[in-house]
Amino acid sequence: MGIADILKRYQKAKEIPLLIVEQNLHFARKIGDHFMIIQKGVSVKEGSIKELTDEVSAKYISV
Repeated sequence: MGIADILKRYQKAKEIPLLIVEQNLHFARKIGDHFMIIQKGVSVKEGSIKELTDEVSAKYISV
């Protein structure tokens, strides 16, 4: 069992939202339900985690 599984179980058991700040898209897709991309303090893209495609990440996310 990995950290993503532990966090999801905790969230469901406590019935609370979790805010995760993450650049690892594989992890974010595994644990998240929704996403928001913020640039310079402004939300530039948000939606269902299923909408966080490679194209969206390439457009908005650079490391």
